[in-house]
Amino acid sequence: MSNYRHQRRKEKLMALFEKHGLRPRTTFGQNFLLDKNQVSFIARTGDAKAGDIILEVGPGTGFLTRELAETGATVIACELDHGMAKVVSSEMEDFPNFFLIEADILSGKNDINPEVINRVTEMLQARPGELKCISNLPYSAGTPFAANLFESPLPWTTGVYMLQLEVGQRLAATPGSNHYGALSIKAALGGKVKIERKVPPQVFWPRPKVASAVVRIEFNSVEERLIIPWKELRQVCISVSNSRRKNLRNALKGLLPKEEVVDFLESCGADPDARGQNVAPEIYLAMATELKRRQDAEEETPT
Repeated sequence: MSNYRHQRRKEKLMALFEKHGLRPRTTFGQNFLLDKNQVSFIARTGDAKAGDIILEVGPGTGFLTRELAETGATVIACELDHGMAKVVSSEMEDFPNFFLIEADILSGKNDINPEVINRVTEMLQARPGELKCISNLPYSAGTPFAANLFESPLPWTTGVYMLQLEVGQRLAATPGSNHYGALSIKAALGGKVKIERKVPPQVFWPRPKVASAVVRIEFNSVEERLIIPWKELRQVCISVSNSRRKNLRNALKGLLPKEEVVDFLESCGADPDARGQNVAPEIYLAMATELKRRQDAEEETPT
């Protein structure tokens, strides 16, 4: 029965694309869900409800968008593809609680587009509510967007994403596991992550080569997230990941003067002989905080 429903949905999608003279764009990571149960599961996992303000990234044809809007939530969708923006606008024209931003969700590698931040801020001021991000994320934007949302100055409470399984595993990974790295550290410091469901490739069109996952994030408060020195955390994580097989005393030599590394690590409660993949997120936070303190002191010291 599922295969029949998937085929019917695929035929509708193909007809819709033909009507608008479009085709899926792999460069944008476009893979469209065929399974209504998966769409409903994403909305339920985000507890979408009236009064919520929901950012949806990559609404595509509006399959998930409609499910979210029907709950009474205010849905702000951000779509990069001009053709798909026209499609979702047409599909959602009967919903006064739907708003579209035609733009890239990212501004550079480490920032959310300021236009999106401003529009969401304005909506929060006009319609105060619980702020969530619920999306079937385009594969091309999944990792950088999921990483950058932790740094956002907005009061996110919940994030529910459909993304590549490997990215979900990296978000949820703990020290010592194969997937543990910079994304895991950022996620652990910014909230609580859980993989809610693994999703096979056959429920998408075009069919991707990898499995996907529905991931739920409960964000820490905006006050807790904004005191984290994210820039310095990136610097520490890059130094460690670039020397993945080395211990911390050697991995950080490119970031600090060689003679200061051991003292720096010990002041942070870090074992100089530990390898990065075994170091807890709290230690990474301590290293980032101490690095910021030292860099600020250097800038204040007159030459």
